[in-house]
Amino acid sequence: MRRSIAGVLALLAAGAAPASHPAGTAGAARRAPVPWIPVEPGLDTASVALEGPGPLGMIRLVMVRLDPARLTLHLVESYHDAGTRGAWTTDSLPAAAVFAANAGQFRGGVPWGWLLREGIERKPRGTGSLAMDVVLDSPGGAFLHASSAGMVPAGAREGFQSYPMLLDRGEVPPPLAAPGRGIDLEHRDSRLALGRFEDGRLLFVLTRVARLGEAGERLPLGPTVPEMAEIMSWLLVRDAVLLDGGISSQMAVRDRRGRFTAWGNWRPVPLAIVAEPGLRRTDRDVIGR
Repeated sequence: MRRSIAGVLALLAAGAAPASHPAGTAGAARRAPVPWIPVEPGLDTASVALEGPGPLGMIRLVMVRLDPARLTLHLVESYHDAGTRGAWTTDSLPAAAVFAANAGQFRGGVPWGWLLREGIERKPRGTGSLAMDVVLDSPGGAFLHASSAGMVPAGAREGFQSYPMLLDRGEVPPPLAAPGRGIDLEHRDSRLALGRFEDGRLLFVLTRVARLGEAGERLPLGPTVPEMAEIMSWLLVRDAVLLDGGISSQMAVRDRRGRFTAWGNWRPVPLAIVAEPGLRRTDRDVIGR
């Protein structure tokens, strides 16, 4: 994974990553803090361009850090054609929301795997060694767990499943370390990853193509899966998983003055994560079914 290490070290040299560095790279570069910009209480954004030779040198990371203790996180389902095709885009951001991003993976226009809405399991778990449960709303906060652990906190209300897992308790899963274990380790694509810090805050990292202007930002070019795992590790999250990437990956942020910033994409999706200020919602969000 030397290419990914070179790309991340270029990021560090640009002063873009958190303090300390993993074993084997000590002294190669010093880390400076991520340049976080407060947007709302419990919500910060940052943008960092990776620098250096090769494909990673064309990539910009758009990052959003959320505190589930200060924001309400819930899911929104949005469909066309009698529930067979996703309809959510960043233009669907509710008026009260301060953040949204596409969630999970999908097959045939519907969410793949486990889906928990308002405390009720709407879909059973999908299978796979790299599947991960994401619990957004529980009395203890938000959690990411390997699906095989079956760890859904008591009182959890909102959750979904995604894959592949990038980090599990700080470790890269073995299938990402060597070819021939069910994951394409060479494919490059635009990515959207979700991670959880040790303190319970969440990190969303969206990749965009830089240097090609606004029209080129959405091109499906970006890190490999192992490179994305390494980026999330260097950003010091404990657990991490990919959400649907490619032409589905999209996020939006709205600040307290109502200013809307969207990193949109071409494909509508059936499921999104939405963050709002205030108390937990009690109504069910299903649009256009």
